[in-house]
Amino acid sequence: MTQSLNPYRYSLTTRLKEGWIMKFLDPRPGERVLDVGCGLGYFVSLMNRRGVCPYAVDFSVASLSFASKETRGYYANCAADALSFADDSFDKILFTDVIEHLENDQGAVAEIARVARSGARVVVTTPPLEGILIGTRLNLLCHDIPGTPEYHVRPGYKTDELAGLLRRNHIEVQRVAYTTVLLGEMFIEGMKVVYSLRKGNFRSQADLLEMSDSLLFRLYRTLGFPVMYWISKTEEKLLARYLKGHVMVVDALVCKG
Repeated sequence: MTQSLNPYRYSLTTRLKEGWIMKFLDPRPGERVLDVGCGLGYFVSLMNRRGVCPYAVDFSVASLSFASKETRGYYANCAADALSFADDSFDKILFTDVIEHLENDQGAVAEIARVARSGARVVVTTPPLEGILIGTRLNLLCHDIPGTPEYHVRPGYKTDELAGLLRRNHIEVQRVAYTTVLLGEMFIEGMKVVYSLRKGNFRSQADLLEMSDSLLFRLYRTLGFPVMYWISKTEEKLLARYLKGHVMVVDALVCKG
C-alpha cells in the first residue's frame, strides 16, 4: 500500500488542520520531533518529507505497523501517559486528537512536558466544546466503545480549560486556531454515519485500512473529498473567526524553570 492510499490523506478534518499544524510545529531537519498518538502516521510522513526523521508512539500496534512500513522513523508502542523516552529529549512534540481519548489527561500532559526540552514547541489538537456539534450523540458516534483507542473519554475541551491544563504543566499557549466549521463539520458527522452503517464499530485508525480499497472509498476520494475540501476551506476563511468548529489547534511552548 502506498502513502497515497493512507486514508487520512482524504480525511477532511486531517487535511483542514494540516496547514495549521505544520505552520505551528514547523519541523526542520536536525530537530528531534515526537508524534504522540501517531495513528497511521499521516503527520509522521509530512515531517519526513521536510527532512525530519521523527519519533512516533501509539497505543495501537496495527496502526504502528502501517505507519512504520510507510515512513522512516523511530516507533514505539506505549501509552501517552507513560512515554518511553528520557527527560528533555525533544525539540518539538505533536499531540493531535489524542487527549480527549485519555482517562489520565493530566498524566499525558505531564509526560509531554517531561520529555520536552525547555523552550520546546508543543502543538495540541482536540475538539473545542464551543463547536456546534461537539458533545452530541452524532459527534460521539464511532468513538463510544470503552477500552479502545478511539473511545472518547470526554467530548473535548473548552479553550480556557485546555490552556489551564497545559499551564499547570509548564506549557504556555501562544496561539489558537479553529478549523472545520459548519458544513465541513456536518459532512464529517455524515461520513461517520455511513461508516458505522457499513462497518459498525470503529476501534482504531487501522480499521479504516479495510475500506481504503473499496469502490465507495475510491468514489469518495475522487469526487466527494475534493468538492468538500474546497467548500470547507472557503467557509473556514469566512467563518472561523466566528465559529469554533470541529477542531482546535493549540500552539504552545514548554517553559521549565
